[in-house]
Amino acid sequence: MADVIEEIPIEEAATMEEIVAEATETPPEKPKRGRPRGSKNKTPKNADVPEEAKAPKPKQPAKRRPPSPQSESPPPLRRRRAPVAELQQPEPAPPPDSRQIAAEVLQLLSTRHLDLRQAKREKYRTWFQ
Repeated sequence: MADVIEEIPIEEAATMEEIVAEATETPPEKPKRGRPRGSKNKTPKNADVPEEAKAPKPKQPAKRRPPSPQSESPPPLRRRRAPVAELQQPEPAPPPDSRQIAAEVLQLLSTRHLDLRQAKREKYRTWFQ
């Protein structure tokens, strides 16, 4: 394995001043875009502009009018809420004991990993049907 570095001769004509001059050349200027500085955003209001050149005004939506009392069709009937006395309300359960709440929470936490595993199985099963 020969690691020999070959030297490539640099042209004698290219001097350091020429290389620096080439590097410092300014790129051509791009044309400017957009409106020129100092120009107005809008034309003056008193300017004579032909009617064809003006932008059309947007139409306003028609306002709704209440139906006249002489209209033949009666207004639609509204449903009424049933009175509170007629609704059947179940008797409220007695407040649960703090031990009962703690037991339910522990049961939920202990079976959480099983629920997650079951959900993952169901998800994967849908992929292969």
